[in-house]
Amino acid sequence: MERMERLGAPTNAGSALGKRNVRGRSRGIDLDDWIAHHGKLPIKFSDVAREPISTNRCKLSTECGIIVRDFAPMQYTSWKKIPEHERVVLIERVNEKFELDIKRPSIKKYLNDCMARRYSNYRTQMSAHFKKFETIEEARLKPFENVSPENWLWLCDHFSSEKFKKRSAAGSNNRKQVEYNHCVGSRAFQVRLEKKKVLGVQASKIQTFHDTHTHIKEGQRVWISETAHVQYDKMVEMYEQGIVGGGTPDENEIYDEVMKRKSKHRNRRLSDEEKKTLYSLQRRMIKSSSVKTKFNR
Repeated sequence: MERMERLGAPTNAGSALGKRNVRGRSRGIDLDDWIAHHGKLPIKFSDVAREPISTNRCKLSTECGIIVRDFAPMQYTSWKKIPEHERVVLIERVNEKFELDIKRPSIKKYLNDCMARRYSNYRTQMSAHFKKFETIEEARLKPFENVSPENWLWLCDHFSSEKFKKRSAAGSNNRKQVEYNHCVGSRAFQVRLEKKKVLGVQASKIQTFHDTHTHIKEGQRVWISETAHVQYDKMVEMYEQGIVGGGTPDENEIYDEVMKRKSKHRNRRLSDEEKKTLYSLQRRMIKSSSVKTKFNR
């Protein structure tokens, strides 16, 4: 599979003017050019991570953001409030540019979740723009870029409502309680593990945690947080204790225990397709059991 490369390079023109260089709005021009010459872009999904693991993952995420920005209805308080049939139309737009089986529950869920995040991020940008003005009347006169006047008036009323202010304050408080973040971008840990396996490199969640929470500073690798360092040491200690005890410790379980995380698939709601499969399997097991009972009499 031929790999797509980013086109263009950052310019230092802004630095010469004393201004900070910022990335402009993504328009998907390079993706459209690729499709014009090669057709739909292939995407490989991992059944374990339930996420794309190919190098085109970022292109898919970016395109979801463009579709949300250009076509998603704005007069709803959240992504979940948008009627399902309208969300399906947005997901189908993604299928026009990528080789995806959007009928698969795992892929459909990933796209829905990805667009939900993009929708939330877009609303956050508009909210930040709204807060620049001292009064709602002033804000109404300065709509956010490429947002229709009708949608902007609705959003101004929404951003000034007590319900929104309460939720915004709660979200801000929750973010302050986060002890630290990793320092290697938005690529999921499972995606990194899958990529290393493809390259024939042995990796684990514990080693990945180390790689994603340390960085090079003055020629030395240092931890981004002392808390992260303590958690890593605890993982290593538990693993070594398991080896000394003559067992085969499960690094994934150690990671989940130290990080106090439940399994991603534990207590997960089954899709309609999965329920049908499970029901069919149960019926076959019951039928098989009754046949064995009949011959054992």
